[in-house]
Formats: sequence, C-alpha cells, structure tokens
Amino acid sequence: MDRPSDNSQLAAQAVQWISNYAMGLPEGGEDFFIHDGTQKDVVGFPIYTGWLPTLKGLSGTYPQQPAAVYVDFSQGYGNTGGGSLNNVQDEIADLWLNYQAGFTVVTSQEVADGAVSLSAFKAVLPLNGVDSNLTAYQSSGGTVLTEPEQLTQYSTAYAQLDSPGVGVLQTVPAVAADGTGASITLADITSGTGYDYPIAFSPSGLGLNPGSYHLVDAATGAVVPQSEQPDGLLCAAADIGPATLAQWTVVAGPARRNRLLGLPGQRDRRRLGDRHGRPDRRRPAVPRHRPEQLGRRRQPHPDHPGR
Repeated sequence: MDRPSDNSQLAAQAVQWISNYAMGLPEGGEDFFIHDGTQKDVVGFPIYTGWLPTLKGLSGTYPQQPAAVYVDFSQGYGNTGGGSLNNVQDEIADLWLNYQAGFTVVTSQEVADGAVSLSAFKAVLPLNGVDSNLTAYQSSGGTVLTEPEQLTQYSTAYAQLDSPGVGVLQTVPAVAADGTGASITLADITSGTGYDYPIAFSPSGLGLNPGSYHLVDAATGAVVPQSEQPDGLLCAAADIGPATLAQWTVVAGPARRNRLLGLPGQRDRRRLGDRHGRPDRRRPAVPRHRPEQLGRRRQPHPDHPGR
C-alpha cells in the first residue's frame, strides 16, 4: 500500500488497496503487507489482518468487457514524441470510479511485446494520443473511440452508483469461473464520508450466465434487501461507513423475500437512471471530456485532497 501525504487518509488508503485484490485474480492479488515502521503500520495493518480471511476466500476473475483503454507508454522507454504520462494513472482511476465496468487497460509496451492484441477488443479509447498501434488497429476494422462516454456503447457497467456516491464507493468483483455467481468487495474509500445510497449490480456486466440472481451479505449469510428489475438489475441499498469494507455475493436464483417493506424498488432505481428507471444513456456517468483534455481533472472529493 502506498503512503498518502496525510495520515488522516491512511485508513481510506488501506481500504482502497485491500479492495483492489480481486483485480489480480486468478493469479493472485497483493496478499502481503510491507512494514515500514511508520503510522501506516499502526493504521493499515489491523485493517489488512482483519480482512485477510475474506481475501483468502476470494476466487475467480475480474470481469472483462470487449472494450479497452489504451495508454501510449513509449515515452517511458525514451520516445520523446510519445504521449504524456503525467496524468494517465489518475485519469484511469477517475474514469473507473465514474464507470465501474470491466474494461481493460492496455499499454503500447504490452502490444509491442505481443502480450495483448488490440484485435481482441471491439473498441479502444486512447488516453494520451493515437500512435501507430491504434492506427493499425483502426485500419483493420477496429473502432477507436474519441469520447470516454462512448465506452457505454461497447461495455456494460457491472455496478451503478447513485451520483453523490461517485468517488466515495468502489466495487470490485471476483466472478466464478463457471459464470454462476460472484463475490463483490464494496469499499468506502474516503476518510469521512459514508455511502448510504442505492446501488445496482448487473449480472450481464459481471459476465454471469443468463438467469435470475440475488445479493447476499457474505458476513452474515443474510439476503440483502433488494429488488430484481425486469432487465435483471439487482437494486439494493448500501450503507457503508467511511473507510470501511463490506463483502456481498451474487447468488443464482431469485431472492425469496425481495419485496418487503422498506426494500429498494423502482423509486430507488430511478435515482440511478432516467425517469423510467433505465440507466441514463443520454448522460452516462463517464466523464465527458476529450482525450486531449484528460489533464483537466475533476475537482477532488473533500476527503480525497490528493486525488
């Protein structure tokens, strides 16, 4: 885990680092903690050890959609004419926090080494310019996107957050290899703002097999209060405290008691989309900026002064 500039952010930083574990599956995530003798040990290590049993129980893979975000990394290898790398990492983080979908991040070096082929993707969004790899991809029939919001045309978000919670909550799933379920880590990545809003999960965005699913609190084994929409979206109310982790699972089959008093239904779902409860295609949650404007970051969240 990286050390933030402000010790008050240590707990939130630890929670964010731990929640990213499933992104490294199936090979494995960061399942070790480096002690450096600072306050990081005092704050971060207990959070890590407390969540370690959950990490050990995770298996599967992070979901993958047929869309990619491309970074020209040649400047890091001496190409002075390559795309700027100054803001790339922050822009990828901002993009994902706004649009939590399983898009792939591909670098020019991975393409050059043969580790990844751009032809595997229906569409690619360049973050720092168009290089020869993208030109060749487009010449071969690939789609090079010009706006981040266009990702919604080629990928499905696995999670939809209520807009006030964007930048507060991140969700990282591990999907079973047979596509019959998933385990989702919910992480409030701020030091002082809780997430107490509706949230919706998409089985298709997770890459699950067709069918009905429901949400279960992994800590208690209890069914999460929820409603399943006609299009399969699982709408629930999440109440996650600042710098706190929670684990939910997506289980095959309908929830037995999903329409009890106080459970999230169409009204809550509409807060996540348009007036009919559908995801808002006119105003997707993806930041509306051009690749050449990626250096102009959104205003940081008050609990994330360094973001």
